[in-house]
Amino acid sequence: MASPLRALLALLVCALLPARANTPASLEISPKPGDNFSRAEFQLFIPPGVEPASVKRILCFAAGFNGNSAKWLQAPEFVQLAQERQWALWAANFQSRDGFKFEDVLVGKADPRTHYARPDGGSGAAFFQALETLCRQAGIPGHPLLLLHGHSAGGMWNYNLAALHPDRIAAFVVNKGGGVYVRNPDPAIYRIPGLFLCGADDLPRRNKDIRDRHADGARHHAPWKLVEEKGVKHGAGASDSLALEFFRNLTAAPTAGPSPTAPDLHARAKAECPNFLKTWETLVNIDTGTGFAAGPSRAEDFLADSLRKMGLDVQTLPVSTGVGRNVVGALRGNGPGKILLMIHYDTVFPEGEAARRPFRIENARAHGPGVADAKGGAALILHAIRILQASGWNDFDTITVLFNPDEETGSEGSRALIGELARNHDVVLSFEPPESQQVAVATNGINAVILEVHGKASHAGSAPEQGVNAVLELAHQLTRLENLGNPEKMTTVNWTIIRGGERRNIIPDQARAEADMRFSDWSETARVRRQAEEIIRNKHFEASTLDLQVVERRPPLSPNPASDDLNLSTSPCDQDRREPINRM
Repeated sequence: MASPLRALLALLVCALLPARANTPASLEISPKPGDNFSRAEFQLFIPPGVEPASVKRILCFAAGFNGNSAKWLQAPEFVQLAQERQWALWAANFQSRDGFKFEDVLVGKADPRTHYARPDGGSGAAFFQALETLCRQAGIPGHPLLLLHGHSAGGMWNYNLAALHPDRIAAFVVNKGGGVYVRNPDPAIYRIPGLFLCGADDLPRRNKDIRDRHADGARHHAPWKLVEEKGVKHGAGASDSLALEFFRNLTAAPTAGPSPTAPDLHARAKAECPNFLKTWETLVNIDTGTGFAAGPSRAEDFLADSLRKMGLDVQTLPVSTGVGRNVVGALRGNGPGKILLMIHYDTVFPEGEAARRPFRIENARAHGPGVADAKGGAALILHAIRILQASGWNDFDTITVLFNPDEETGSEGSRALIGELARNHDVVLSFEPPESQQVAVATNGINAVILEVHGKASHAGSAPEQGVNAVLELAHQLTRLENLGNPEKMTTVNWTIIRGGERRNIIPDQARAEADMRFSDWSETARVRRQAEEIIRNKHFEASTLDLQVVERRPPLSPNPASDDLNLSTSPCDQDRREPINRM
């Protein structure tokens, strides 16, 4: 059957099938004692054509005092925008608690938190409880960022929600609301785009409140815009059209722009340093020793949430063996080239080390468990993405981020995923710290060389001649295996672990040694295996049995022209460093 005909039949079949119901899901939350509302009802609407699994933003509506915001869920212009962007729509409806008088708040007779427009009075907890419940029931993954649109009390609610929970908000509209604002907002609100609307003929105190909030943002260089609607009192005016344009322009599909200049990135990086240090401290102060459950889980949640807040598509994937999950995030651009940024978040330190040695900075150096290897690398990735997003650069196909939880034990459970992701990207940048101030364009491979000796046990006092001493055999072999390395090829083989015997009065029948092998030439693995096998043929005890293994842990990243062509440069930053960063 021809493809067009097959497609036409498929469309006809779909047209005859019952359509998926697209009616809002509702949830009512009862107030707890002391809450600032008497009733709260929330509605989640997923427009036709929007797949719940692809929802990354939710456009939330909040009406005026004791009003009903459900009308916006069926407004054609907002439904169409949600369909274009794969958003869900949300309506929040609060009723004030019995006896509440707004005038009492305005004259200082009542706590502002008694108004439901203050999320810190109980309404916020109800909002997020309902949001989590209805999203989970609808199949919307993670914690989508929120776009807030509201009028009057709903406008105040929007600002206050962003002021108290900026990590959950992508943008907000304050439309003719005044009187109950959070006066000391979280500084992160100043990074969130905002639109402030006031009616030229509205009450002066309302307009003063709105202008004061906008002026506060201007002092902090916030991306906020103020619009005064001529001839409008307290009604909605053209607010819906203005909000629609604001959200549409804010989230328009990006177009590839010019690459930011090195000085511009340098300036942005310097400005980002305080936020970077905060992230670094947070990660270092979480115990993430390989194999622990609680600490890595906390770090995993922090890393995944940080990526989601920046708009990345995030997955957490279990390791194939061991404890922990890989955190994978993908950022889509509008150009060519796929880049993988990767680092591990586990450390070698025991549980409780973060409490014993918390993060600190002393003499311009950071200290703490995993501060370099590799919590600093994880923080660098997060804030590098923030800097790029702030610069507006999107001339790439995909930037993928991978945080893995088991590098310190060889990445056994994440090795397959690392290999798969690396093969699907044009460039891989690992944020593992080098031993000196250098950018590494090539690294050694790592193998483990293991020698096991099997002898025969006997009593060391009454019948030593009847035994075959595995420890002596192992010692004999190690003295002859000492020079397996090759300085000309920068291959090193160092014996670092030895075990043998269980009791002092028993000739040992088992002994084992392990060596760390580092190499840059792929052929060295076969050469070391072949040479070692030849050496151990000459045994100290003919009755002993020897087993040699060369376990391939990590292949070398050999120098190659493609890596050289990356032209990794840090020269714009060297002016602020006590010593330059070189290539190695």
